[in-house]
Amino acid sequence: MGCARPSKKAETIDPLSTRPASEIKFMKLVDSLRKDNLSTDDNAIRIDTKIQDFNKYAIDSLKEIKNWIVVVNEINDSPMSASSTGALLFNVDSVYNLRMYATIRNFTEKEFDKSLDSLNHPQADVVFLTYTVPKAPADEKLKKHFDIIKKLSMGDTLLISGAVTRLNKDLKPDFSELIKSYGEWEVDFLATDIKKK
Repeated sequence: MGCARPSKKAETIDPLSTRPASEIKFMKLVDSLRKDNLSTDDNAIRIDTKIQDFNKYAIDSLKEIKNWIVVVNEINDSPMSASSTGALLFNVDSVYNLRMYATIRNFTEKEFDKSLDSLNHPQADVVFLTYTVPKAPADEKLKKHFDIIKKLSMGDTLLISGAVTRLNKDLKPDFSELIKSYGEWEVDFLATDIKKK
């Protein structure tokens, strides 16, 4: 009589367990803000305080990130998809946008597969990061990144280093729109290094 095989539990993807502390902190703060749902808050002082606190954190802590773990969503050439920073630096009619995402919480395999099918849902448990580069880069660093990006495919896991930001119309770092809207979190990524994991 053979031994009974142990039942296989649903495998869990733990996107936070192997990430750098700075990425974990960012994801937890985003998750907390989404749970607060400030779009329904009727206290302007509380909303402004949370925005000021997050903007200060972002300016102080996201100017230099190292080895964040993200996944490639797509590489497009849509002017509408350009990062706020890329739109300032380049002609958006001649750019490529590397759109990546990082999951906010843990998923089982089944839940994670489902999340991939609905990444663009406003309440998806992901943060999108967009890195915009010109189609014909002149700068050596941009050329190097361009050569890496053109070999990537959807689903590739990357280690990225650089900065995370989002600019307002006055060209200042400002996450208030995201914090107040309870919509999709889409931030700019400014790269110093990109590599496949």
